[in-house]
Amino acid sequence: MELTHFDSQLIGNIYQASYDSNHWVTVLEGIAKLTNSDSAVIGYQDGEIYQASIMHSYNINSDKLKKYNEEGIDPHFKLFSDAVPLGEATSAQKVVPDRQQLEEIYGKVFIKNIVGKDMYYIGGVVLFNDENRKIAIGIQRSKDCGTWHDDELKKLTLISPHLQRALHIHREFTRLRIREQSLRAGLNKLLVGLIIFDSSMQTIYLNPIAKSILKSHPAIYLKNNRICATTHEDTQKIRKALILSLNANKESDPLEYSTALGFHHSESKTPLPILITPLYSISTLEKK
Repeated sequence: MELTHFDSQLIGNIYQASYDSNHWVTVLEGIAKLTNSDSAVIGYQDGEIYQASIMHSYNINSDKLKKYNEEGIDPHFKLFSDAVPLGEATSAQKVVPDRQQLEEIYGKVFIKNIVGKDMYYIGGVVLFNDENRKIAIGIQRSKDCGTWHDDELKKLTLISPHLQRALHIHREFTRLRIREQSLRAGLNKLLVGLIIFDSSMQTIYLNPIAKSILKSHPAIYLKNNRICATTHEDTQKIRKALILSLNANKESDPLEYSTALGFHHSESKTPLPILITPLYSISTLEKK
């Protein structure tokens, strides 16, 4: 089965969602259209507390979503995982053709809160399944539409590797973003002014105290995203100290590549002490 132009657009949207969570709704809409489904969701089940929830959804009633999250357990995670390999799409009706037997597996609460005429048929693909988590794409159809044909489910199977990669990227991207936010939150609490420069000596981070110093102390200021002093001589001292720090590597002794400076200004009663020192990346520090 070859990819169409629509399929290619959908795959592009999948990878865009890997770094933009808001785009998952667009992906789910595309999956619903690809499989001729009424709605679609990304479902998650925590392996420790055995709690299921909806991460993102398309065309699902908010009241039904609330009831699903309150219900906590989705029988499809186990039903599909036991029946087909990871990444292969199926439907509940293919796994358990007998409707009465299927509804016994669902249980009365799940039938009452989730399964109605609008979600009578449920299919999907389990993308991740380990002791910590289960993640799946769910697709739904009304009773009037009937269940899926094999070729419709195969389309979901074909794009499942892309969904797995995108969700993995999304998880790693989220970890990095949380780590960066945590770092910034910690730096913001420092009782000294902190300015971080990149390799071109452009400022990439200023904590609140550094911003306050730049506003209140006349000895230094920010111009075109670079730190400058009120005299050319002092500005050159800053540049030379930054260049020295940039020449350091992870084997270097930071003290040898650090510079302590003190700037005075006639409009300020107190001198401004400055320390310029190498700062290795988070990943480098973690390896030590």
